[in-house]
Amino acid sequence: MEATINTSQAIAQPLAQPAAPSLRPIKARQGHLISDSYAMFKRCIRINFRNPDAFGMSIVAPFLMMLLLGYVFGGAMAMGRETYINFIVPSIMLISIAQSTIFTGISVSKEAKNGIIDRFRSMPIAQSSVLVGHVAASMFRSIVVMLAVTAGAFIIGFRPEASAVQWLTIAGLLLLFTLGMTWIAVLVGLTVKSEEAASSSLTMVSLLPYLSSGFAPVETLPAGLRAFAQYQPITPVIDNARALMMGGSISADFAAAILWWSAIAAIACLVAIKTYHRKLTK
Repeated sequence: MEATINTSQAIAQPLAQPAAPSLRPIKARQGHLISDSYAMFKRCIRINFRNPDAFGMSIVAPFLMMLLLGYVFGGAMAMGRETYINFIVPSIMLISIAQSTIFTGISVSKEAKNGIIDRFRSMPIAQSSVLVGHVAASMFRSIVVMLAVTAGAFIIGFRPEASAVQWLTIAGLLLLFTLGMTWIAVLVGLTVKSEEAASSSLTMVSLLPYLSSGFAPVETLPAGLRAFAQYQPITPVIDNARALMMGGSISADFAAAILWWSAIAAIACLVAIKTYHRKLTK
């Protein structure tokens, strides 16, 4: 009799409700890479607005450098002040891009150190969207910096002769350089153990335009530095951007510039993604 009552009570109890499904099934995460990346992009842009001093310095510092070199040292150059300003603008643009990506490396390093990336791991998002958001925000920031530096160059005497097609070619070349530098910054941020190490490492990378044809013709450099400047990946970018800005045509090393920075972007991207996923599985 007692067993019958227990059975009746068990039948009378309501069946347990199944657990509520997650907002996004795990297997569908990769299908939302675009929307998740856009959300991460907006998050990174908001972080930029909360730290306007670093963003502002990436604009002010190149402009002051251009002003210093153009007006203080430009008159001492055999080519003249006006011509020298036209000569150094491409290298100043590349320096501004490189300095802008330092902020990306610091942000990635800070998030990896403070455990923010670990929090993202528990969320139903496409995990690669975290890196893609950082890269997209860095590209956007670099474009704004380039436009600001170009406007400043016009103020101090920059007078290009490029056509619309040549400007589009210049833009494509600089965007490819920006993509490569951004993925390098992301990789450094994931690899080093502190924001200070990320900043110092990327600052060393941003010095490469000084060791190129950016501020003096390669032929005038000492023998050892000349060999390095001729074959490093930044020199063909500067040479072709400068030629196009002055209304000329691309040089023979234009393909080398494309190959250099396509390879750098691809390798840095693959290594950064692999490093990131290795951190997620720890």
